[in-house]
Amino acid sequence: MNTPEPLADALQQHHALCLEALALAEQESRALRDPDNAAAFDVARRRRQLAPRLEASLAALRAQRLARDSSAPLSAEALRQLRQTQDLIMRALVLDREN
Repeated sequence: MNTPEPLADALQQHHALCLEALALAEQESRALRDPDNAAAFDVARRRRQLAPRLEASLAALRAQRLARDSSAPLSAEALRQLRQTQDLIMRALVLDREN
């Protein structure tokens, strides 16, 4: 069973945004270690720009969840993608907390 197209698209878009959030957390970590580095301001600006995109992505996932037949199980691919995205989110949160 394949992941329905809208759900697969929403998952892929959200995963990409989570990758971007993790990359920003890593850049912020590097920037904060260098007190003379002004890159922290750029990272903060980019995070503010990312926030509404993440909110829109979450709204798209919620809409897909509501539109989906709850009796139909998710495909193995969708579950794998969800786990990978959750892992990215956790890594970004841990790194953000360390910053």
